[in-house]
Amino acid sequence: MDRLNATILTPNADPTATWHAETAWFEAYQDGEIEAEDLSFRVLDTLEPIRTSTEK
Repeated sequence: MDRLNATILTPNADPTATWHAETAWFEAYQDGEIEAEDLSFRVLDTLEPIRTSTEK
């Protein structure tokens, strides 16, 4: 697996955003090459809102 993909859902189970985390990032964290905060920021940088057909 190259990366973990995830979808954030609203309480009504409607998709609202996606994010992903690269396998290499977890390996770098496990090997002590990056800190937990760095890993978190890398993941947050991938956060993308899902636009509905009614949004412009």
